[in-house]
Amino acid sequence: MKLKFKREDDNDTVSILTDEEEELEFSYIEMINQIYRERKIDAAIIGENFSEEEEQSINDLVSEISEGVKSLFLETKTEELDDSDN
Repeated sequence: MKLKFKREDDNDTVSILTDEEEELEFSYIEMINQIYRERKIDAAIIGENFSEEEEQSINDLVSEISEGVKSLFLETKTEELDDSDN
């Protein structure tokens, strides 16, 4: 899953790109659903017209989400392994 950021005429939009190349309208619920399904979030696609600072902020946000997703699913996998030992 990737987030796609676009800016046109002072109108910022974000959409969700699935691993199947489907572009979905952004909603937090759909983003969480896709992260749960795909167990990852890839680097964002950032269109033109964003400043360097805005691009860095977006990349930092996606990086933080990615690290959270990795640790969440690592914890889940560890718990599953621990449960299977019992």
